Amino acid sequence: MSRIINHIILTLLIALSSCVAFGSRSALDAVDINMHDKMINIVNQHSLQKNSQTIEVSYGKQLSLNIADEAINRINFNHGRVSKIIGNVSGFTSILSDDGSNLFITPRSQAGSKIDFAVLLSSGEIIDLSLSVVKSKKPYLISLKFPDSREQYHQSEVAALIEAMRKGAIGKYYVQQSVSDISHDKFKATSSDVYQFKNLRGRVLTLQNNSKRSRGNKSSIIEITESDLISAFDGVVGIHIEAKQLARGKKTKAYIVTKEAV
Repeated sequence: MSRIINHIILTLLIALSSCVAFGSRSALDAVDINMHDKMINIVNQHSLQKNSQTIEVSYGKQLSLNIADEAINRINFNHGRVSKIIGNVSGFTSILSDDGSNLFITPRSQAGSKIDFAVLLSSGEIIDLSLSVVKSKKPYLISLKFPDSREQYHQSEVAALIEAMRKGAIGKYYVQQSVSDISHDKFKATSSDVYQFKNLRGRVLTLQNNSKRSRGNKSSIIEITESDLISAFDGVVGIHIEAKQLARGKKTKAYIVTKEAV
């Protein structure tokens, strides 16, 4: 590509020199003297396009993206708003824009490595990301596409289901009372009401800090994260935890939405 552009630029320079040599002002005016700058812009735009990606969001499915190892990469969430990054963030440095629509990432790991984490949107949905670090000094500009009104409808349904569970509303949902314990080494989790709407299933969870008092463990407070609950369920597309810090013996509510395969 660079050889072709350089050849074009050289041809233009020769044409300019010929015009000057023969004193043909009209011919000189016919040649765009800014063509060199325009061609350089074309090269830059072409290089930038090579490192641009548009990825369609699919909830419950991990998105695979490329990022440069020696640049500040950007992930644009379109109309989505990131409220939290979930998972092991030690493999990269990041800055989230004030409105939550852009995430800037620079990897700490070398080219050839992978970084897996998830982001929680303000609407309650979760997007799982797998970043492949590639050798490049040019940043990757990634735009996440929430395809159509149908996908936006799905997002609003997840948020609406979480809100219904928080309020204890039934409405259009099929609700079953099904008490079951969910195993977790950090806290006790009990599932009570189960909400169903099409291929979305919501669960109301009661979380309790059952840590025991010991000499070595002076702190009685535990922190509950979204990652703790995601690991216990498959196909998680939305989550909300009322209180993320629990003192010994205290309880809180959590609401989790999963998407079932159709």
